Amino acid sequence: MKKILKYLFLLLLICPIYIYAEEIDMNKVGKFNMKYFYGTKGITGEIKIYKVANINADAKYTFTSEYSLEDSLEVDTASKWNELAQKISNYIKENNINELKKCTTQEGVCQLNDLGVGLYLVTSSEVTEGNYTYNTSPTLISMPNYNELDKVYVYDQDIILKTEAKNIKNTSNEGNNNNKTTTVVPKTIDNVYEYLIIFIASIVVVVLIVLYINKLKKKEKKNEKDN
Repeated sequence: MKKILKYLFLLLLICPIYIYAEEIDMNKVGKFNMKYFYGTKGITGEIKIYKVANINADAKYTFTSEYSLEDSLEVDTASKWNELAQKISNYIKENNINELKKCTTQEGVCQLNDLGVGLYLVTSSEVTEGNYTYNTSPTLISMPNYNELDKVYVYDQDIILKTEAKNIKNTSNEGNNNNKTTTVVPKTIDNVYEYLIIFIASIVVVVLIVLYINKLKKKEKKNEKDN
């Protein structure tokens, strides 16, 4: 039994499990379904997008020629993406770079179509309605975005802007974190822990199968002995 388990373990080490990773279709176009809301309130404002980086079939980014930034695009946390988005937004303002596309939301929604693959910066206008001013932070969105659950790239995306409201009357922020929506952070790389979990699970399954087969063999021997 120990020899069998030893050989199976060695076999798993020699022949690792490969998980198929879908490649990006470089010729495909997608769209952003923009949603500019504060809670359930749809905000009417102008949304602009800028293509800041190209992306290859292996989901690696490189800045376009308009952006002479030395920052790395290999970012892996939401806070770093937010910092990079703000820096790129400032660079756009300083260098008077024009947007690639724009749309105006009606009841909080609008669409941006025919978008090639790449990395986009999304900004929105500050809107004042009644006693409140609404605004969003600049956001980086990847086209396509990677769905880790289904292991596919998504080209038709719903983008929910992180919206904040400021009370003009008393200049205090309204609401709490439950009223703030979330941004879509580019995600194009599988987490290494997923592969580790799958590898361990595969070992457990193999061990259980071996134990089950061994049990059957013992049962057969016992039956032969009884007969």
